[in-house]
Amino acid sequence: MNRGLVIALIATLLAVWYAAGIEDDAGDAAGLVAEPRASRSTAVATARTAAVEQGSAIAALPVRTAAEVGHDLFAAHSFLPPPPKVSVQAGPPPAPVAPPCPSVTRAG
Repeated sequence: MNRGLVIALIATLLAVWYAAGIEDDAGDAAGLVAEPRASRSTAVATARTAAVEQGSAIAALPVRTAAEVGHDLFAAHSFLPPPPKVSVQAGPPPAPVAPPCPSVTRAG
C-alpha cells in the first residue's frame, strides 16, 4: 500500500478523534453537564411517550370499512400483461400449398 495513503488515513483518524474530544470538552466548558447514561434513557423514554401522544391524533381518525373504501387494499396484484385472446376458427386450417415456381428464362 502507498505510504502516503497510510499516513493520510492515520492523520484523518486522529483529526476525527480530536474533533470529537473538542465537542465533549466544549459542552462541559460552557457550563453544560453531560447527562449520565440513566438520564439519557429517561430522555429517550420521554421522547417515545411524546411520540405516542402525538400519534393519538392518528387513533382519533375514523375507521373505514372495506365497503366504504370500495376495493381491497391488500389484494394480490400482477404486473404481467394479460394473456393474448384466443381466436376461434370455424374449421381445420387449410392444407399447406407450395409457392409457385419462378419462371426461368434462358439467355440465348
